[in-house]
Amino acid sequence: MWRRRHEIKVAMVFAISCSSRLFSGTAGNRPRPTHFVALRLPDEHLWQQVQRLQQEIWPRAARICAEQGDQSISLEDWDLAFQMALYPASRFHFSLFVIDLKKEEQLQLAKECLSRWFGEDVPQTLQGRNQLEIELAELACFDKKEDVLFLQPDDQSATEMSDLNRTLQARLSTCMLAEKQRPTLQPHATIMKKSQVGRKLGQKLDANRVKSIMKTLRFPREAWSEYNKSLGKYAAREVQLLDMRKPKDGYFEVEWEGSFR
Repeated sequence: MWRRRHEIKVAMVFAISCSSRLFSGTAGNRPRPTHFVALRLPDEHLWQQVQRLQQEIWPRAARICAEQGDQSISLEDWDLAFQMALYPASRFHFSLFVIDLKKEEQLQLAKECLSRWFGEDVPQTLQGRNQLEIELAELACFDKKEDVLFLQPDDQSATEMSDLNRTLQARLSTCMLAEKQRPTLQPHATIMKKSQVGRKLGQKLDANRVKSIMKTLRFPREAWSEYNKSLGKYAAREVQLLDMRKPKDGYFEVEWEGSFR
């Protein structure tokens, strides 16, 4: 039923990033991923909360960066850049794994592997529950660059997501679709990110202004610390394999899905 409602709604803004910093450590020479496995929280009340949070934070961050950056860049240009940093709410999910599945045979093998993982390993994490309840505990940024702003899950949810990541990695490695050892998962729900700004901004502003803005653009703590509180608990009821190259209906194309219900 949610899918039918979703098809007629305009996408709002939120999601969790599938960048290489989903995991701690460096990406090395791993191929660029095409798909990711995720827990989605398709709750319109949550999307609205996050959208309000974004609207409070981005103007503050824009003003701070305008004061500290190139004074020839107008506040209007900064405003434009920060609005482009907002991540769509209808894409809200917690990524568990990113993977390269460029070949059709790889995709089919991954689906088979996911089905075995979902049937045999996931129940051990859920322990009889038909959903994974996640508290969106607090805001945070990655490292000192402050170029991704996200919501962190509570400790128990983070542990359960790490367990799901560990068992999924083990399954995929037996199918030769993943390395046996990968960096530790860092569960996070992105609400703003710098990496999506440059290309979009280049369609509106000249190259020199874009370069100057990208040099300074960040999400400083003073812009969001006032709002650093829990947004409440929400339930994940499905795990999905998604194609990050194929946006669809305000989300991504779903290649495989397992329901906890």
